[in-house]
Amino acid sequence: MTKLHTLHIFLLTAPLARADISFIRPMSPAECKQAVIDSMEMFVDSRYCEKGDTEQTRRQAIISWYAIGELNSKFGNEEFNRCALTPEQRQELSDLTKHYEAIMHSPERLQQFCTPANRARIAPLYPRYMHLLQEMENIRNQRSEHP
Repeated sequence: MTKLHTLHIFLLTAPLARADISFIRPMSPAECKQAVIDSMEMFVDSRYCEKGDTEQTRRQAIISWYAIGELNSKFGNEEFNRCALTPEQRQELSDLTKHYEAIMHSPERLQQFCTPANRARIAPLYPRYMHLLQEMENIRNQRSEHP
């Protein structure tokens, strides 16, 4: 079995995983991986599957981009002691990112990704991640008000 097959099998089973994702507490490598998958899927959905440019689609793109940025932020990860990964685990996340980049650049892969069922599965992630990001910002604001 090739790496791509293994990655594809993982991606198919990933929605079944119930990770306790948080931006304000340490996460296991599996939770970090799930957060990256969720964020990348939201980004592809909002920027490449959505046909219209509306306030909602812009908001969804911002949520996904902000989540990706936080997960890739050395400062944010150190600040909240989240996503402390080994170099191998970081490489695995980098490979996941490349997988989604390949989807973004292939009309055939986009068509396979942008199915109504997949989009319906991704839709509940936006409010969930918005809540997680707001929670993180509230903590940061409290810390800045009371150093």
